[in-house]
Amino acid sequence: MYMEEKGIRITDCSEHNLDGYFKGLLEKELTAKGYNERILEITYFIRFLVVRKYLKPIPFFPEYYYQKVIPVHHQRSVEEEAYREIIEKLKYFPEHLRCMFLHLWCLGLRGSEVCTLKGDAYYLEGKDSWIKIYQVKMKSYKRIPIPKALYDVMKVYIERHEIQPDEYIFKNKKGGAFLYATFRRQMIKNCEINGIQNGEYVFKSHDYRHTVATMFYGNGVSLQSIRDYLGHLYDEMTRQYIDYMPKKVEQANIDYFSIPENDLAFGIKKGKGYGRKKNLL
Repeated sequence: MYMEEKGIRITDCSEHNLDGYFKGLLEKELTAKGYNERILEITYFIRFLVVRKYLKPIPFFPEYYYQKVIPVHHQRSVEEEAYREIIEKLKYFPEHLRCMFLHLWCLGLRGSEVCTLKGDAYYLEGKDSWIKIYQVKMKSYKRIPIPKALYDVMKVYIERHEIQPDEYIFKNKKGGAFLYATFRRQMIKNCEINGIQNGEYVFKSHDYRHTVATMFYGNGVSLQSIRDYLGHLYDEMTRQYIDYMPKKVEQANIDYFSIPENDLAFGIKKGKGYGRKKNLL
């Protein structure tokens, strides 16, 4: 569109044209993230044109234009009091919601992943229980270990409802995969009916991914292992899922100041010289 406004064919694009386009974007007051995304999209488009030989290679370096992005961390872990109350009252929820919720709370799956689970998703390897999940975003499968209790619950559910290996476990009215919007709406309604946090709790399935990631990290699991478990491509994405951990920070604080040399009062001596600079750290 920019090139058309200038009366220039896209196949005649030059470094000068790209520079003008990106300088024009700056005037639109986009966020740094949005600005960088535009640059990346145009970069892919230019490479496509060059590979298809619609455009001759031009000296274009997108790194020159990128702006620094300061990541904003959103605290999204579910409060322990909230999920404990849901678990205590889970017996009052419909059966399919109970099973679906357990996959969020135990495993931190995406809502879309829970909705598209199939009858052959659960299996044993020796004494270990596993689940096979299709990642809609990644368009690939991943396999992660699961608690034996969840495995046993789901085997009973699958047998009771006579679900075949290639069938969706949680179905919509037409027999297809359960819609995430329906799942979320039903969970919100049942949390309200059962008075979760006095009816003020707002169910958000993705918050449980933050909860599981934070719990793992707080118990010493490496960032790379959590990344693979959640199905992320980059460590930076996984870091956004690990929330502030007051208990861990508090314990680190106690451990640090339990060492005499780290005590704030270390070196202060009462007497004539009390309060003088040379007696203070």
